[in-house]
Amino acid sequence: MNTQQINTSRYLALHVWTIAIILPNACHRTIARFCNRQDAEDHLRVLRRFVPKATFEIVFDPDWNKEAIGG
Repeated sequence: MNTQQINTSRYLALHVWTIAIILPNACHRTIARFCNRQDAEDHLRVLRRFVPKATFEIVFDPDWNKEAIGG
């Protein structure tokens, strides 16, 4: 494991609140990660203001392995 992978793993482990955009055909994509829910909610308010036609959701995702590095 190199330093980049360790730093990425630590970042993902600490940033468990995510904002996902809901896409057609029941797909979704994580677009941001946060340490606490309040930061996620604040960012979500901005996203909804500037992209009103998109659907965003806040998700608690402690199981980051499924998304980490191409997962």
